[in-house]
Amino acid sequence: STGSLIAPFAFLGPEYDAKLKQVYTTISTKDVYVVRGFLKMLRSDSIADTWPLARLAAGLVDEKMLADIAAEHRKGRRLFIGTTHLDAQRLVVWDMGAIAASGHPNAAKLFRQIMLASAAIPVMFPPLYLEVEAGGRTYDEVHVDGGAVAEVISYEFTFRPLAVKEKARGREAKPRQARMFIVRNSKVNPEWGRTEAGLKGITERALNTIIKYQGIGDLYRIYTLSKVDGVDFNLAYIPADFTVPRTEEFDKNYMNQLFNLGFDLGRRGYPWKKYPPALKGALEAEAAAAAEKSPPAR
Repeated sequence: STGSLIAPFAFLGPEYDAKLKQVYTTISTKDVYVVRGFLKMLRSDSIADTWPLARLAAGLVDEKMLADIAAEHRKGRRLFIGTTHLDAQRLVVWDMGAIAASGHPNAAKLFRQIMLASAAIPVMFPPLYLEVEAGGRTYDEVHVDGGAVAEVISYEFTFRPLAVKEKARGREAKPRQARMFIVRNSKVNPEWGRTEAGLKGITERALNTIIKYQGIGDLYRIYTLSKVDGVDFNLAYIPADFTVPRTEEFDKNYMNQLFNLGFDLGRRGYPWKKYPPALKGALEAEAAAAAEKSPPAR
């Protein structure tokens, strides 16, 4: 769910690496959210309040960052972030570059709100209430983490339309020899963890499990589409042998070691995975079976 928080920094490249490192190596749980008291929780829309994260986002996403994103948008690059519109039960994909380049006085505010909404795990974090007008009346749309619908959104809004367009023209579905790189900030293997009794503990563990396997399902969906469309599939995720313990959700030691691991893997040349992990054995077995059936070379 923090992909939306990483996205603007990754989009802008090396100039913003220091800020990205700051966000992911110097903060702790208290800098992200505070758990509400029990009575307040019963009257609220979430277990926790993310005012600390909102304050952090306000300091990081400033006018300079917006101007830099707008400049890249004008060059033709695109930055998309997804939220889930609960009222409509639909994924909403926001063109963040267009918002940054709009010149609207509330552009920065909306930009930050969308980032926070996209990271708003339902029940755990508060949703975004977005005021809209339709038919001469004003309504509030409720938006939460885009992961409630899809963990990875870019394929359907970039590669897929190009492939469909090429097919409609009777050409082979290879949109400009496209390559897709998915960086998943999670492990893909099951992880044992003690579930704390009580509303908060069970809710957190259940939501984490749902989100994890929804993300894995997205990997299979996108992999299948990439094979149909001729798109080069590349995947990275946290390796199973990274076993640093953490004492809280945003543990500084854990986050620093994970950041350093990712940096070192990237510097050495990361061996991008060419298919979802659980598919590896099946594909290797299929290849081995095909090799056995092949006639010997003369």
